[in-house]
Amino acid sequence: LLDTETMNEIVEKVHGKYPDAIFYGEGWSMPTDLTKEGYLMATQHNSAETPEFAYFSDTMRDALKGRVFFRDSKGYATGENGLTGEVEACLKGQTWWCQNPSQTVNYAACHDNYTLMDKIALALPEASREEWIRSNNLCAAVYMFSQGIPFIYAGEELLRSKVNEEGVYVENSYNAPDSVNRISWSALEQEECQKVFAYYKGLISLRKKYASFRYMTAEEVNEHVQIIKPQEENVIAMHLCDADKNEELFVIFNPNRNEAKVSIPEGRWKILVKGEQADIEIPEIVLSEVVSIEPISTMVLEKCIV
Repeated sequence: LLDTETMNEIVEKVHGKYPDAIFYGEGWSMPTDLTKEGYLMATQHNSAETPEFAYFSDTMRDALKGRVFFRDSKGYATGENGLTGEVEACLKGQTWWCQNPSQTVNYAACHDNYTLMDKIALALPEASREEWIRSNNLCAAVYMFSQGIPFIYAGEELLRSKVNEEGVYVENSYNAPDSVNRISWSALEQEECQKVFAYYKGLISLRKKYASFRYMTAEEVNEHVQIIKPQEENVIAMHLCDADKNEELFVIFNPNRNEAKVSIPEGRWKILVKGEQADIEIPEIVLSEVVSIEPISTMVLEKCIV
C-alpha cells in the first residue's frame, strides 16, 4: 500500500534516531492504483528499490507446508515431491524476488491462515500425530537455518492449534473468541509439547551461536554456503564453511517417511541436531563418511577442530 520512495524516507528518518530498528512487512502485489506517475509500490518484486526493508517470504512458507489457500495442499515438509529447488533457494536467502538475505523474512506460519500444526494435520489426515510433529519441527529447522530473518509465530513452539467449539480448525480467526485464539500455556505440561519447546529453544541457540547462519549479503552466502544434492530424492544437504569464523557445518533435511543415508565430507564431526533433539548437550562423534538421518527430520553436524 506504500510506494518505495515513501518507504525509504520512513526508514531513513527512523534509522537516524534508532539505527537498530528493523523494518519488515507484507510485500504482496495488490491491485493498487497509483495516483502519480513514476512511483513503484513497495512489494517483493521491487525489493531492490527498498534495500533496508525486509519482506515476508511466502515462497518459503508455501514451499514448506503447502499453499495456504488450499487446505489439503502439501509442501516439502509434508511429503510433496519436486520442491527441493524452491527450498534450496530459500536456504540461501535467494528467491526470485530477494536481492539479499537481509530482506527475506523466513517463516512457516503467522496470524493469518491456519496455524502450522493445523495446516499439517489437514494436509496429512492419514498420518500419525508423531509424523505431524516431525513435519512441524522440520519446517522450523529449515527456516531457522536459512539465510535471512527467522520469524516464529507465537505458540508454534507449543504446537498451537485453533479449534472452535464444533472441533473445526479455524483458518482466519480475526473474529473468533479467546477460546480459539488464546495461547494455551498449560500445553507445556504435556511431554510432547515440552520436547517441541526444547527443540525450538535448541534451534534458536544454534542460530545465535554460529554466524554462518546469519550472513547479510548474497556475496557472503555464495562464498560460504554450498547446496549439496544427495542421491536420495527430496533430501537436501547444505555445507557451510567459513575459515575466518572458524566454522564448518553440514546440515541435512530429510522430508521422507524413511531413513536417509547421506555422504558427508571427510573428517571428524559432532552431531548438534538429530531426531527430536537440537543443540545436543553431549554431541555424538561421527567418524564415518556416511550418516543416517531419521524420517522427517533434520541433522546438523559441526566439524571438530583438530
